[in-house]
Amino acid sequence: MRTASGFGTLNMLVASGHENMFSLIKQISFKRHCFLPDIIRHAVWLHARLTLSFRDVEDMLAERGIAASTEAIRRWFLKFGGQIAGSLRNARSCANDRWHLDETVVQIRG
Repeated sequence: MRTASGFGTLNMLVASGHENMFSLIKQISFKRHCFLPDIIRHAVWLHARLTLSFRDVEDMLAERGIAASTEAIRRWFLKFGGQIAGSLRNARSCANDRWHLDETVVQIRG
C-alpha cells in the first residue's frame, strides 16, 4: 500500500475548513484499491472542483511523490466522481434572500 507522505495539500484543505466536505465523502467504500482513500478523494476532488485534466492531476500527485497513472485517476473519477461532485454541490452554500451592499457616493463636478 502506498503512503501519503508529503501529501500536504489534503492536510491544508482540512485545516482550512474543508473537513465538512471530506466528512461527506468518507461514506464511500474504497475497498480493493491499492491507494489510500485520502489520495483517491483528493485526486477526484482536484479534477471535479478545479476542472484539471487527468494529466494535470497526475502531475500534481507526482509532485507529492505519489505515482498514480492517468488511467487510474480516470477510473477513480468514473467510479467516485458522481458521489464526490454531489457532495461538493451539497457543501456549497445556497443563495440567500438578504444581500448586504456598501454604499458609495461619487460626486462629479463638471
